[in-house]
Amino acid sequence: MSIPATARPPIRLRSLDAFRGLTIGAMLIVNNPGTWSHVYPPLRHAEWHGCTPTDLIFPFFLFIVGVAMAFSSRLNPVPGLPAPGRHTVMWGVLKRAGILFGLGLLLNFTSLLLRLPVDLDWWRIPGVLQRIAICYALAAAIMLLCSPRTQLALGLLILLGYWSALTLLPTAVAPAERLTQAGNAVAWLDRAVLGATHMYRGSTPAPHDPEGILSTLPALVTTLIGAWTGRVLRRSAKAITAGMCGRLLLVGLLLGAIGWGWHVLPPPFGFPLNKELWTSSYVLFTAGCALVLLAACAFLCEVLPGSLGNLQVPRWRRIGQVLLWPAEVMGLNAILAFVGSGLLARAMLLVRVQGSDGQPVPLSRFLYESIFQTPSRPELGSLLYAVAVLLFWWVICYVLHIRRWYWKI
Repeated sequence: MSIPATARPPIRLRSLDAFRGLTIGAMLIVNNPGTWSHVYPPLRHAEWHGCTPTDLIFPFFLFIVGVAMAFSSRLNPVPGLPAPGRHTVMWGVLKRAGILFGLGLLLNFTSLLLRLPVDLDWWRIPGVLQRIAICYALAAAIMLLCSPRTQLALGLLILLGYWSALTLLPTAVAPAERLTQAGNAVAWLDRAVLGATHMYRGSTPAPHDPEGILSTLPALVTTLIGAWTGRVLRRSAKAITAGMCGRLLLVGLLLGAIGWGWHVLPPPFGFPLNKELWTSSYVLFTAGCALVLLAACAFLCEVLPGSLGNLQVPRWRRIGQVLLWPAEVMGLNAILAFVGSGLLARAMLLVRVQGSDGQPVPLSRFLYESIFQTPSRPELGSLLYAVAVLLFWWVICYVLHIRRWYWKI
């Protein structure tokens, strides 16, 4: 049966796949240095307050999840096609979120194998995939149950309420200590509910986790901002214009400026950029950066070539699609690259080979020292190892791409 033109699902955005690929590529470089002792500063997270380029990666993932949700035919039924019931949609969302959460727990469990004997008391519960799963499920429920105006009000309430809870509400901690590693309410709740041993930095003097319980609420707003952006793009998915890209750019710059302004305000009104606390200023600043990058990708992939699917344009106008094609290839299999790279990195730490001094060393260290290590410029050698890891996974994604094999959850 043919589907009326007005009822056809929107065309897939190549720019979103490219944006996702750029993000997963950056993650592979950041997570796989040749040695953690020698890493260029931009490839490290901020020690506490502040924001480096590396601190943009995780919020970009959540933003992308939100944009992709807006293009879901289940969460946003296409006019003219039968729409599944809310219970059916939420059941599908919960199953997908459960798989993501389970994969995150699996990655955390494999980390236990790096120090035998395995002690489940040190099995970390939070994680990147776990936070993505929770934010995805909560954002989907909000999109299904709330009007756009209610969603916006809820987002603002979370950001302002989170700021108030961490900086203004009376606690036993002195005001100057409320945003420190030891004194913040986020870490206190995680220690009370999860226990220090089930947290990423559980063995430090101030146990805390960058993907803790309370800080997932502002991370949800990051996902919602992506969903709102996706809805705007979805309404014009067949004719994204330079004007729309310009508006995305302006909104991104505005959000970034508000987030930065909140960061530099003096206490008690200021709220520093902080990834581990996922502060409200960090939500706005990183969402602004995501909007700017998405606007650039959309202009290069959708606007410059003329229109989606239009091949009758000069070759030079498709230069953006050509430049971003490698990122698009990786973006189509982002989950595979994320999970696979994590498992492979742990496996290479477990496999031991004979090093130059005759002692057994992890395979990853052996490859780094044998091929990439540069004593005169150690940071460069460490970066080259990370780039090699990126190229390895890109080749895998490319082989799967030409066979049209994509791992989707």
